[in-house]
Amino acid sequence: MKLKFLLVCLLATTLFNGCKKDEEEPTTTPTTSTNKTLLIDKNWKLTAYTVNPAYNLCGTPMTNLLGCVPPCSLDDITVYTTTNTYTIDEGASKCSAGDPQTKESGTWAFNSGETTITRTPSVGSANEHTIVTLNATTLTLNESLTVGATTYVFTRTYTKQ
Repeated sequence: MKLKFLLVCLLATTLFNGCKKDEEEPTTTPTTSTNKTLLIDKNWKLTAYTVNPAYNLCGTPMTNLLGCVPPCSLDDITVYTTTNTYTIDEGASKCSAGDPQTKESGTWAFNSGETTITRTPSVGSANEHTIVTLNATTLTLNESLTVGATTYVFTRTYTKQ
């Protein structure tokens, strides 16, 4: 009797488990990294430009270099795309009426830790920028330049437009 009861219980358990709806496998879609999502398809405009230590960019050693940037370049827009290309476009005010709308274009890539961006223009050599800040509204990049025994760290801050 106990054996029949045990067999009935075993059969019932097997039937209930056998009739259970299979769980669907979760579908995976390629994801874009957080940093790439924050960077791409936005209009970035230069809003701060500093250097440490002071550097002689426009006649006098200084740390705030934004005043040395020609006014016609202050409305330029940089855009990074999902296809790892970038453009720097002239804003409404061009430095010369005959200048092309796109000042520079090329490719960009993160390093494996997404802590640096390397921009390779279509003409010229690659530049590596360390990411200081990258969020929904601000992109801050550092670039180092060594002259003699002095290393200058240039910091550019871009704001989403």
